Amino acid sequence: MRYIITIDQSISGTGWNLFIDGKLNSFGRFGSTMGTKKADKAFVLFHCDTHWEHWDGKMNSTSNNHRVLREETDIYQRVKWSVKCFQEVLKKEIGSNPCHFVFENLAFGAKGNATRDVAGLLFSMISSSLRFGQYTLVAPTSAKKVFTGDGKATKLQMIKKLPKDVRECYLEAGYKYSEKNGNGSLNDLADSYSFYKWYLKQGK
Repeated sequence: MRYIITIDQSISGTGWNLFIDGKLNSFGRFGSTMGTKKADKAFVLFHCDTHWEHWDGKMNSTSNNHRVLREETDIYQRVKWSVKCFQEVLKKEIGSNPCHFVFENLAFGAKGNATRDVAGLLFSMISSSLRFGQYTLVAPTSAKKVFTGDGKATKLQMIKKLPKDVRECYLEAGYKYSEKNGNGSLNDLADSYSFYKWYLKQGK
């Protein structure tokens, strides 16, 4: 069987999709965000969830969510959490099967701490993946161009370009997006899905 996993990594929400022999087998999202609601403002919210077997007619899910006081954690702990979640995905979803990974490449024109944080996350995730197989890096603009025909496609355009059954699958799993601008947890999965279409276009 041919395993391909595509990853749209970020500190707040990494979206991933696993394709086996050309079919979407499982997907999920993990990361950590600063609490914004009144009850959560003093905390960093950690989340990790996986969904699978939709294509067999049912949805199964696992999740691990908790919160930590802001002063008791830092960016290194947040990266560590994401890497741990990623490693759990590899162990559960891939096991001993060889797999090819498609990661989002860094935006080399970007500056600031956030860019360095994502670079550290990408480095750590690639390191975790090496024993399973090779990896490819894709520029987000290249994936957008293949997926929508426009390298500057908006979040909402990316989501609307998803196959209807895939978008409904994400919605059934609880991921959401704004009909106004595409913001929401579902757009990470849409970007990850577009990486798969880009990868196939390369004739891999």
